[in-house]
Amino acid sequence: AGLGQRLIYVGSNTNQRVDVFVQQDDANVLPVPTGQFTSNEATIENHEIRLQNEERIAGLFDYVVGYFDSKLSAPSGIFSQTPLSSGSTFLFNNNSATLRLTSTKEKSYFGNLSLHIGEAELSGGARHIKVRQNSSLGSVTIPGGVVLPAISPPTNIIPTILGGTVTDLAFGRADRTVEKTIYSASAKYRFNESLLAYANFGTSFRPGNNVVRSTVNARASALETSFLVLPSETSKAYEIGLKTNLLNDTLRLNFAAFQQNFKNYPFRSSSGVFYLNYAAAATPATPSPAGAQVTAFNFVSPVPVRVRGVEVEADWRPSDNFSLTGNLAYALGKIRNGNVACLDLNGDGVPDNATSAPSATALFAAVGANNLSTCPVNFRSMTASPWNANVQAEYALPVSTTASGFVRTLVTYNGSSQNDPANAFDDYGRAARVNLYAGIRDDDGAWEFTVYGKNIFEKETVLATSNGPAFTALRSVTPLPSATINSAYIGLGNPSNPGLTAPREFGVTARYSF
Repeated sequence: AGLGQRLIYVGSNTNQRVDVFVQQDDANVLPVPTGQFTSNEATIENHEIRLQNEERIAGLFDYVVGYFDSKLSAPSGIFSQTPLSSGSTFLFNNNSATLRLTSTKEKSYFGNLSLHIGEAELSGGARHIKVRQNSSLGSVTIPGGVVLPAISPPTNIIPTILGGTVTDLAFGRADRTVEKTIYSASAKYRFNESLLAYANFGTSFRPGNNVVRSTVNARASALETSFLVLPSETSKAYEIGLKTNLLNDTLRLNFAAFQQNFKNYPFRSSSGVFYLNYAAAATPATPSPAGAQVTAFNFVSPVPVRVRGVEVEADWRPSDNFSLTGNLAYALGKIRNGNVACLDLNGDGVPDNATSAPSATALFAAVGANNLSTCPVNFRSMTASPWNANVQAEYALPVSTTASGFVRTLVTYNGSSQNDPANAFDDYGRAARVNLYAGIRDDDGAWEFTVYGKNIFEKETVLATSNGPAFTALRSVTPLPSATINSAYIGLGNPSNPGLTAPREFGVTARYSF
């Protein structure tokens, strides 16, 4: 610091690896465990330097300028065990693997200037971003071919994959440099101690990505690849709002309304899209659809989206013993004239909500060498309800000169949803859940003891389902055809997206700050 200015440096270095196993015998028909192993490694190095003022310049201006540099290296491997069938016997796993190598370098320059005139503040800023992405996707042949039994999870599979033979896939390679300048502007005015109004505008930019798919398609089409290698996303956002302090500063009420317009928003169907997948390239003896396996994948569709919403926040503290806070939000995102990957067997341009996988012959008749269909759509871009609210109330009383006892309740509300039209089972009803807490704590925050009950009334709300029965796809031993075996049950969610609200839970927590 010097001459009223301050120079700031922030840096970080992060290394991590995450190993995951997800079983994929959803129909529960195989005698041995099969599934997908994923190992993700990441090395991230960030540096940022900023110069900003400590004392307002000429009593009017604040500024900040800076430079940001980031490097990311993120190899990842997927080991997918595809069940093989031989007649009525399921004994083997066909171990196919993919290796994704990704490195990203970002450099950006940024600055912001604020002008203060009386009770008004005007601010504007810009950031120029340059990103270089280098990524490749390879199909890996594991030594030994078909093996049994399955690898025991959890396992770091990258050494196993690197020991195989990697075949580079042209559609999975990207070496691209993208540049974009984004802007922001804001204005706010304080009318008095109780009322402030503001308006914000900003643009955003997110580089496109390559979508990793567990089983590589040996006959991937250009259309299919367009939903795997994505363009950059941009958006423009607008917000206006009011912030108030009422009732002698015991009540805060804030209001906001916003809109954000996206280009190339990466919409990903929660229920997946049926498509044709091939283990080997076509030959005169095996033209498509010979050797085709019908499976489902969550392809990512770059689409235009508009999000509109409002939000109300309230915080009432009439005394030192009682507080009541709440939040009510409405946000609705809609795809506007977008083109998405879909299942469209009858060719009418409307996504089919088929509740079981079609045959390879029927799907090939509809999609041919494209492997999947596309549909023009205008529907919601989000799977959650647009309505959400929560209310929290707490009452506390002193129990000694240094500690207080308290009781607290938290009520959360989610409105009904209207989700993916291609999924016949994913529209869910509204629900409210109640949590209760009671305990004792130190007035200075040194320690706290709490007993709690969550989801007191044991509300069971479905959050995500498969479109029809959970199924297991089998790649058969030649000359037997591939098969899809449906279970009697609808799938609920997945490991990253729970399909049911958490059950009622009681517990105790204790905290002490040394």
